[in-house]
Amino acid sequence: MRQTPDDMSWQKLCELMASPDPSIRDGYALEALAQGILSGRWSDELDDIQSVATSHLSHPEIQARTFAPLILIWLLQAGHVNREIYDECSKWYLRETDTRGYDPKLGWLHAVAHGADCLGVCAQTSAASGEEVLETLAKRVVTPGLPWLYNEPARVVAAVSRTLMANPDACLDSFFSIISKPSEPELTKHNMNMATAGWATNRRAVVALLYAAASIPVVVDEKPLLLPQSKIISSTCKGIFASDMPWLYKQ
Repeated sequence: MRQTPDDMSWQKLCELMASPDPSIRDGYALEALAQGILSGRWSDELDDIQSVATSHLSHPEIQARTFAPLILIWLLQAGHVNREIYDECSKWYLRETDTRGYDPKLGWLHAVAHGADCLGVCAQTSAASGEEVLETLAKRVVTPGLPWLYNEPARVVAAVSRTLMANPDACLDSFFSIISKPSEPELTKHNMNMATAGWATNRRAVVALLYAAASIPVVVDEKPLLLPQSKIISSTCKGIFASDMPWLYKQ
């Protein structure tokens, strides 16, 4: 008798979450593993699932690394709130160099988006502080790399929004001190400038979307909500626009 996804062990489903075949990974493994974790089916084995998922963050294949944060999200949502989830995910997030959103053969990869999603849930569940998550997100935005093409800036802003909803008094300087003025040594080190760096394009997109989020309700857990500290966010984003493009904007 052929085994169905609902009958598979979590070990098998975790293995399939690393499959290079998107029809397996996205097609059924993802949904079956999420349902099994969130339903409590493997409630006594969440530590083991976490261990496998975090090991995938250093997997040699990109799809295994980028789908591991989703498993960690389900663990957090199932009540398995563990500081190690943030520690491991944030380390991977800042060192990952393959930021393709989509690959014709591998399907959706979304390192930036999936990592941001996990970090936002870390803040929401208190696996990490709001300031820690905001700092990690900002560092990812200014990490040298290619332009993001598949709504990754929106996912970063969604993670910032989730973080602030759960931590309304979080110090915004944790985010803006990094994203406002990327350090000159970084520009020199990577032989880049603000006009040509791919990360500068990503940064501007994030700032623009965050500026919009300061005045338009954002959806968090299916609820449209206004961001805390919206006036500070709006004012700071305006300052970044004026600094980046003084020929277009004035503070």
